[in-house]
Amino acid sequence: MIPFFRKIINEKRINKSILSHWKSIDIQPKDRIVFFAHFDEKNEIKPYVIYYLQRIFELDCNIVFISTVEKLPVIEIEKIKPFCISIISKKNIGLDFGSWKTGMHLFNKSLSNYKSIIFANDSCFAPAFDLEPIFEDFKNNLNQISGITFSHESHRKPHLQSYFLWINNTSNNIKFITDFFSKVKFLKNKRKIIKKYEVGFTQKAISKSIKINQWVNNTEFENDYNLKNQNHTIENAALLLLKRKSPFIKCAIFKDANYKEAQNSILNYLNNNNLELYNIIAKQYPNQN
Repeated sequence: MIPFFRKIINEKRINKSILSHWKSIDIQPKDRIVFFAHFDEKNEIKPYVIYYLQRIFELDCNIVFISTVEKLPVIEIEKIKPFCISIISKKNIGLDFGSWKTGMHLFNKSLSNYKSIIFANDSCFAPAFDLEPIFEDFKNNLNQISGITFSHESHRKPHLQSYFLWINNTSNNIKFITDFFSKVKFLKNKRKIIKKYEVGFTQKAISKSIKINQWVNNTEFENDYNLKNQNHTIENAALLLLKRKSPFIKCAIFKDANYKEAQNSILNYLNNNNLELYNIIAKQYPNQN
């Protein structure tokens, strides 16, 4: 498709999907912009999300919050206004990549003002500890795209897992993500979205000779603990937290009774090292502690 026509079609589709948009009138210059994707079945912005936003905000970030809660209550929006420059409610289509596409479209002209662009979502209890060492590492890898964990499961091509992605503002990187998101469609099938966009993001970056940086060295991690063909963020969550200093804990672990041992290890660590996050999780899942 000719880029001009793709741009026009994109704008129409995105604008049609947006249901409400609050934007701060006092946007201060920051080093980083974060596009944060959110969804909640109960139309809430839960305490763990607010905690996460606050911690990101404190690290020189402007946050664009994109929710696919189609009727996000005003009382919920007010909870996060202190930490966000923009709060968008859109139709529940496209999952995270659809939300990030929307944020990118609305702030495309502002990207050059930031040293780094971050894509994050609400799938994790985070951070379990200070994010600053990760931010320092990622910002120093100028020509790379960075993430926390790398998936090497046999049924999918290797890729950075998309719950936290960091792109430094170089001409090649910005050109890549702008072009990538211009081609993202509001798909409904989760498996197609994972294959085409989560996996595709890394594979496309590699094809463009962009290097991939990961906080947790996947090869070392798998060799050290004899782990193969697993989603480590779920199946080895406690190891990632305790042994590899990954401060992101997947919420899905606490929804599955099969991970009781991991739940106990994680909660025990947090009880001793991050009481605020421990209390948030314990209140959300009272039967787990």
